[in-house]
Amino acid sequence: MGTRFRASDRLPTAVARGVLGVVTTLLLACPSNESSDDGVIETVEVEPARTTLLTTIYDQAAPERREAFSGVLPSDFPADLPLYDPSNLTDFGDAEEGRYVLLFSPDASTLVRDRMEVELARSGWTRIEGDAARGTYRRGSRAVVLGIRDANPGTEILVEY
Repeated sequence: MGTRFRASDRLPTAVARGVLGVVTTLLLACPSNESSDDGVIETVEVEPARTTLLTTIYDQAAPERREAFSGVLPSDFPADLPLYDPSNLTDFGDAEEGRYVLLFSPDASTLVRDRMEVELARSGWTRIEGDAARGTYRRGSRAVVLGIRDANPGTEILVEY
């Protein structure tokens, strides 16, 4: 009895021939990695990168923020007591004698102190005692204590009323 060949027996041979053909084609199509005999590398002039043509001239600028007080004061805070601008309300609550608010300003403590002195006097508050860091101010029968502390950077402003 002779050996019979089926189509499936020839499949591996056909695949091998196909792979060999593809590899041969790729090898012939790829350029050689060998350098030229003189060792000179060809240079090509190119245009400047397109990113050099970018500009921010038409970009929209963020709107300027107005420096002001930020926060919600307690309802019993004296309406005639000036607040430092710019500052943010950071805390409030009960103090030993009354209530307090704590503010934070990005400005230096010397600037805050000087401007608050002027604003308090302009609003009718008179300094009756204290030093540069803490002072008591009076207007009529009411008194407030103003404390200014360097927070580096910025300033903490304590108002007891």
